[in-house]
Amino acid sequence: MKRNRLLFLIPILLLVLIILFWDKVQNILLELLLGSLIAYMLEPAVYFLTRKNKISRNMAIFIVFCILTLIIIGVFVFILPILYKNISDLVQNLPAAMDKMIDKMTNLTSNDQINDKISQVARAAYGKITDNVSRVMGNISEYIVVVASSIIEIIIGILTTFVLAVYIMKDKKQIFDSLLGWFPFSWKDTVKGTMDELGRILSKFLQGQFIIALIIGVAETIGLMLIGVPYAVLLGVIGGLSNLIPYFGPVIGAVPAVISAMFISPMKALWVILLFVGAQQFDNNFLSPRIIQGSLGIHPITTIVVIFIGGEFLALWGILLAVPIYAVGKCIAVKIFTACSSRDR
Repeated sequence: MKRNRLLFLIPILLLVLIILFWDKVQNILLELLLGSLIAYMLEPAVYFLTRKNKISRNMAIFIVFCILTLIIIGVFVFILPILYKNISDLVQNLPAAMDKMIDKMTNLTSNDQINDKISQVARAAYGKITDNVSRVMGNISEYIVVVASSIIEIIIGILTTFVLAVYIMKDKKQIFDSLLGWFPFSWKDTVKGTMDELGRILSKFLQGQFIIALIIGVAETIGLMLIGVPYAVLLGVIGGLSNLIPYFGPVIGAVPAVISAMFISPMKALWVILLFVGAQQFDNNFLSPRIIQGSLGIHPITTIVVIFIGGEFLALWGILLAVPIYAVGKCIAVKIFTACSSRDR
């Protein structure tokens, strides 16, 4: 009886300590969480190599991380320079594009007074946008200086995350056995079943989300190139990454592309809207059902609330990780409630 009480008190005590020392431990917890998520995402690849090709688990982990490292290097070598050029061209050409758009807006009607009003409103909006862009660029410059000054700390954080992921994958059985040791013997089958279910949920969801984001990003980039929208690679990357955010993501990703197309013509903006709507329908009706094979069983309103809460605590990371973390917590809570109900009977 005392052991059971202790088992419930320890997690509560840990939660209280985390809340009290949140500023101190949030980076450590984030690295541990990201390491765990990377491990779960790569687990199917390791399983494939060990089961299908009769390779030892350690060698499979080594091969998978070598491939991941090559992919990351490829992104830095081939994708980042294109993104940098797109961003530089966008900043350089933005004033001329805004002037062109204002000229089009001032000739919408044959009434000179209405055109003058439109021109005044458009130029006032342009002034505010220019001020905001200048302020944002100033903030970005300051942020770059901060990032450059703490580059060693960032590299150490990334390496720590990958080392944690390697050890979690390598010592998966030992970690699970240690966790099982915290629970009474009569609970072990339930806890083991819960851990296995959580592993399947996280692996399927996270891996599926990133595969879908890659497919959508590539499709939107190709579509924007065919339509003739400038900065297609940058806008396609934004569209693909924003697809990781449930519900809001596709809309957030479409806004920059539509605005960029509006600088050219309203017809191109309409084609861009149709492109992003079509990509989202393709995702909802074809990709997600086949790649993720089912949802996490979370109501849309709950998802939105969870995303907002995650954003408040961990900003962008919180938005991206809120849904899978909530799904894990929900699964654990349901299992505990079911086990307690069975014991009461």
